[in-house]
Amino acid sequence: MSGTFFYFAGERFPYTALDFANVWIRAEFVVWLIIPLLLAIILGTLPLDPAITLLYSTMTLLYAFWFSAIRLTLFLAFFHYAGLIWLPLVYFLGGFLLDFLYIVSYYSMAVSRTTRILRQRREMWRW
Repeated sequence: MSGTFFYFAGERFPYTALDFANVWIRAEFVVWLIIPLLLAIILGTLPLDPAITLLYSTMTLLYAFWFSAIRLTLFLAFFHYAGLIWLPLVYFLGGFLLDFLYIVSYYSMAVSRTTRILRQRREMWRW
């Protein structure tokens, strides 16, 4: 059905790949601004050295830059071959959902590191 639409009336589709790329870059820029603040708040509650907190925040931010560029490139290639009908699905499933997953994974690595540090110093455990 969608192939028929794009064959006969593709110019009336309200979005283009360029529109998707513009929205994607704006949304990722917001994520890039929020990551250091978010990780400073949630990692600040852990008994970690500030240098380790900065390390995890920097690692997450660098991964965000790299992963966002790779995803955008792959998605634009996918739209070229599969069609623009996939724009909303890709935006919602491949956008903020994946951003959330890698932010949570870096947070879990920091918590794992904290537990390894605290296992060595039992006097820091307080219930």
